This record gives sequence, structure tokens and C-alpha cells, in this order.
Amino acid sequence: MVYREQNIKIDRNLPEGEYKREYARVWRKQNKEFVRDYNKSRYANSLERVRSFKRSYIEYMGSECVMCGLMFDGDNAAVFDFHHVDPSQKECGFAGNNRKLETVKSELDKCVLVCSNCHRLLHAGVIELDTHLEAI
Repeated sequence: MVYREQNIKIDRNLPEGEYKREYARVWRKQNKEFVRDYNKSRYANSLERVRSFKRSYIEYMGSECVMCGLMFDGDNAAVFDFHHVDPSQKECGFAGNNRKLETVKSELDKCVLVCSNCHRLLHAGVIELDTHLEAI
């Protein structure tokens, strides 16, 4: 990733904040490839870390949707959600969660593992969790 040094010409009479924004805008426009490659490498690592955390959460929760029985196979983590059994007990969500399993176990213990389809049906009121939990 190499970026080119430019001689960027921007009106110096702009207020400082506006000058910096304009300079950054022009620089990013002239260095599109560098910015793209930088962002790709920067966010690829954090995305994989978040995905590995979610995989560990799913395995902790039993690796199976409690409603329909869909099994976690290692590659389908994106289809699983954590549904709070009692919404009043919810302290945090798991979207984009970036925390180790040990720090979220207490919150996971308030949840059940469901696939995204069943999760939407639960919130829509089409199916109920109580009848499925009794069968387990």
C-alpha cells in the first residue's frame, strides 16, 4: 500500500476545521486505492475477530436453534441470533459484539439460541417460545 504525495491546493482562507475536511476529502479522492487497501486490511482483522467471538457464543449456547433444530456447522454463524427469554432482564445486545466469552456468559445465560427465521417469527408473535422450551 503506497500512496502518492500530492501538492494539494486548497484555499488557505477557509476556517481551520473546514480546511482540514476539504484537504482530507481531496487527499482521499486522489489516493482511492491506498484508502481502499488500508480499510480492507484494517477491517478484515476486526471482522474475523468478531466472527470468532460469535462462533464461541453459539457453541456455548449448544449449537442448535431451540425452535427448529437448525445445527451450527461452523460456517453458518450468520443465521443465528440470541433471543432474550425475559426482555426486562436484557442488559446488552450482541450486535457487533467484540467481547470474549467469559465477559458475556451472564448475558448469554438469559438467552436462547435461535435461527434468524425463528427469531423474527418470535418477535412477530407467530410462534411462542414457551411451548418449545417445555419440550427441551
